[in-house]
Amino acid sequence: MMPIDLNFLVVDDSFSIRKAVKTSLKKFGFEGKMYESDSALRARDFLLLPENFDKVDFIICDYEMPEAPGTFLLEFVRNSEVYRTVPFLILSAVNNKGMILEAITKGVTSYMLKPWEDDAFKAKLEASWVKRRNS
Repeated sequence: MMPIDLNFLVVDDSFSIRKAVKTSLKKFGFEGKMYESDSALRARDFLLLPENFDKVDFIICDYEMPEAPGTFLLEFVRNSEVYRTVPFLILSAVNNKGMILEAITKGVTSYMLKPWEDDAFKAKLEASWVKRRNS
């Protein structure tokens, strides 16, 4: 079972998608902070600030964004001493095996297609939490 006080970082270039993700998280009962970024580069910069170390328990990130793909942020996270064990869920509108394989090889915890059904989204979050905590 996932703790309800987890802090999420939601990264997507679409404001409406970030809002939808946060709405789903609140509906699931999460009460922690919900940080957001409209780009992988700005999300990385946020994570690099020492005052933000240990503030993010879970990252939900779009795959395709204008400045840098979600895998850019994923690589940064997996190579970071601070964040390497943080569950990382990629949300994407594209069902492309090559993109999914790239995300897997770079250490993504889980991959989910947009749009999502809340039950499936919650199940992915819970499975991702268990997977990263057991690895």
